[in-house]
Amino acid sequence: MGNGFAAAAGLGMGVLVIGIIVGIIVGALILMLATKLVEKFTPSFGRAVVATIVGMIASFIVRWLLGLALSAGVLSGLISIVVGFLVTAFVIMKMIMRPTGDAMPYGRACLIALVEWVIMLVIALIIAFAFGGVMLAAMH
Repeated sequence: MGNGFAAAAGLGMGVLVIGIIVGIIVGALILMLATKLVEKFTPSFGRAVVATIVGMIASFIVRWLLGLALSAGVLSGLISIVVGFLVTAFVIMKMIMRPTGDAMPYGRACLIALVEWVIMLVIALIIAFAFGGVMLAAMH
């Protein structure tokens, strides 16, 4: 007989890894769509994947450091969101080049990040309502 806890932990790690991979792929596709909507060109999928990974890591590190520096609260959470947004825009500015090869201005990168966050919010709300509807139906 095996250890049930080890099996559950292994399953959890597998789900976590698959979730991260799916999140990166969906994030890259959303970044490509947001860039197409704002800048009228689509970066390559590989470039979008790398930018998504770098953006996630940079945003995580900056938010973690802010969490250490600031006490918990609504204001620190708001500051963390704003700084995370600015870091995401900075990564987009540095990693996504225009077809001519020049870098896009920071303001345009902020607009791409904003469109990206709005798309993610809409997707999250759709999933939340769908999941909530399923849960409500299961309760009846």
